[in-house]
Amino acid sequence: MTKVSFDAKGFNKMVDNIVNRVTKELTDAVFKDIKKRSPVAKVNGGRFKRSWAMSGKDKKYTISNPQSYGPALENGKSRQAPNGVMGPAINNIRVKI
Repeated sequence: MTKVSFDAKGFNKMVDNIVNRVTKELTDAVFKDIKKRSPVAKVNGGRFKRSWAMSGKDKKYTISNPQSYGPALENGKSRQAPNGVMGPAINNIRVKI
């Protein structure tokens, strides 16, 4: 009789690599969409749009913007982004999945 075996460690590593890659791709897509949706004010030449940063790796990423008026923009205080920026970008990914 031939013995059949299953390498769970190898399988788990393969799944982890796939999940990490998909997470990175989704995070990149959200980051790009957030930047695209970010309003540009004439008074500051697009500081908010330029201030976005993404950091992290594997399954842990952070997208942030240090501008103090970011929460106001996210809450619809801009005619250019009346629904905010991050929320619509994340919802846009959910629709595609």
